Amino acid sequence: MTFLTKTLLASAAALAASVPANALVLSFDDFDTRFTTDGGTVTDATLLVGSFDDGNGGQTVETLDISDTQSVSPSGFSRTAVLAANSINGVDTRGSLEINNSILSLALDPGVNATAVLTYDVGAAFSSVAGSDTTGSFRIFTNFADANMRRLSLSINNVLADSLTESGPVAFGSNETRILTFDTDLLNGVNDRFTFQINGPSALDFEIDSASVDVPVDVPAPAALGLLGLGLMGVAAARRRKAA
Repeated sequence: MTFLTKTLLASAAALAASVPANALVLSFDDFDTRFTTDGGTVTDATLLVGSFDDGNGGQTVETLDISDTQSVSPSGFSRTAVLAANSINGVDTRGSLEINNSILSLALDPGVNATAVLTYDVGAAFSSVAGSDTTGSFRIFTNFADANMRRLSLSINNVLADSLTESGPVAFGSNETRILTFDTDLLNGVNDRFTFQINGPSALDFEIDSASVDVPVDVPAPAALGLLGLGLMGVAAARRRKAA
């Protein structure tokens, strides 16, 4: 093999390795699809937990509310939402999870501690990166938050991938990004499930504008492929000369 051929091959390999990774980017949920319950009989539903006046001088305590499973835009993934109360103190107090004007809103009265859970069944959408030993990012675009502490977490196929605990306000409409990461080895590429949770203390107000995922994908650039092709052509030519 000539020095030129070796140089071409080495340069092509180095260039391919240095090319920035592209990314598989999927917008999970823009929250244009509002919740429904009871098989769609209740549309534009608000999930509620808390202590409610029963109309007879007493209180009815509800600790769990679940949405229907819906296909959401723009991804088409199946989403199920759950609002579960961890503790309820006081009367006529409630927590709510709802979607209005393409904003997901979790609002908890003082005395109500609750967890909102959004589960997305994504099928084989990540088959091209499953098991690739790279790190993906689940991005939450926060529309508003009060100063109360909250915990955000992400699980992949029922395995906790990442979590963060934060406090402090987010100004209305600022669309600040929160990132939860995951290892693509958690994906099976066939029937994957992403579960996002917001755990809030009492009196929490938290709003999300949208959610998306991106995963790096190594794709050689055209220049690198072209140079690699030249190198391989040089190898072929050298072999022909040697054979002659």
